[in-house]
Amino acid sequence: MWFGKKKKNHPEQKKRSLVAILGQDKEQCDMFEKNVREGFLKFYMEVPIDRVSDPAEIREYGVTKEPALMYVGRIISEGKILERNEIMNLIANR
Repeated sequence: MWFGKKKKNHPEQKKRSLVAILGQDKEQCDMFEKNVREGFLKFYMEVPIDRVSDPAEIREYGVTKEPALMYVGRIISEGKILERNEIMNLIANR
């Protein structure tokens, strides 16, 4: 039985989806998002995908090369538009 207090989110902490794409170039991010969606659909999963395009917020995540892929709060890829098989391999190994 759990007797501790439930952790509260910091008021400034933004709620993110399971998956987010970070980058300012719309065309690259659109292509990356398409690959991510197709990768998840291959496993019959549809997930919401957040977009982060604000340069200050991207830097907060420690991203140095765009586009970047964040999965469950961790950056798993930077500077390359991954193919759907590469995306699913990275996610499966997390």
